[in-house]
Amino acid sequence: MMCPTPKNILILSRNCLSQLYMELSNVCWDTFQLIKLKQ
Repeated sequence: MMCPTPKNILILSRNCLSQLYMELSNVCWDTFQLIKLKQ
C-alpha cells in the first residue's frame, strides 16, 4: 500500500474507483446472466 501524498492520492483513488467499478460491473453482469438463464 502506498502512502497517500497530495500528488498520488488522486491517482490512487482513481485506481480504486476503476477497480471498484470493474468489480461491480462484473457482479451485475453475472447476476444478469443468472436471471436470463432462469427464465
